[in-house]
Amino acid sequence: MSKNPHADLREGHEVRIDQGAGVARSHPTAVGDPAVGLAKTGRFRRLVPREFDLARAWALSTGFETHEAYAEFAAAMLKAPLVPDLEIVCYRGRSLATGSPQRECFGPPKDAQARGNRYNAPGKAVLYLCDAAAAVAREVHQGQGERRWVQKFVIPTTRLRLADFAPEEGFLNHVFGETEDAIDPSTSVPPPGPTWAFSQFIASCVGRQFDGMRVRGVRGESGFAYCNIVIFDPALRWSSWLDSSSPIPIDR
Repeated sequence: MSKNPHADLREGHEVRIDQGAGVARSHPTAVGDPAVGLAKTGRFRRLVPREFDLARAWALSTGFETHEAYAEFAAAMLKAPLVPDLEIVCYRGRSLATGSPQRECFGPPKDAQARGNRYNAPGKAVLYLCDAAAAVAREVHQGQGERRWVQKFVIPTTRLRLADFAPEEGFLNHVFGETEDAIDPSTSVPPPGPTWAFSQFIASCVGRQFDGMRVRGVRGESGFAYCNIVIFDPALRWSSWLDSSSPIPIDR
């Protein structure tokens, strides 16, 4: 089983794990040093005027499906490589006030309880996982009087079509650079760049063609980058991916 050096996923109280190597980024950043990439994701975007400018204009637009970039993205998306591993070991974290939790506590929320996040709209649950052990503590907030726990998952990619958007390939590299820069529109300070509306739209496009996707995590730093695995429509499948091991505490 191979390990991806760039992997992460998040949804409030969830995550996945693996070792990685990467960089650090300030938001919003467009172009990075080829030797290290952009902060927090390790992604390097070459300043190719047409592709770079087209992706940025699309991310900042209000008509995502009518923008000229949509057709180009749709065609490139269908040619995206699939995650090649036969299975992926992932982890999901939660912050809980209870004692030792059961494995079944680590599933996705019900659609009705799903809050909007980078790659899912409110009311539409996805399963966020992370492939870097150190990423769990970065992605899961520890609540007052709670402990953070992590559960291992094993995802069989032979049964799922997982598009791999971690590579730095052409127009897709610039589009996912924008989704990684996107921020929560409900923040108190008006966002200077793209918001989750764009990244959620991109995820909805991918979800019509694939079972899930691998994307770069946004909470890395210089020397450490990771990836998220996002699984669409996980409700009837996620429990079969639980590893037999028990959850382990992050906080002692």
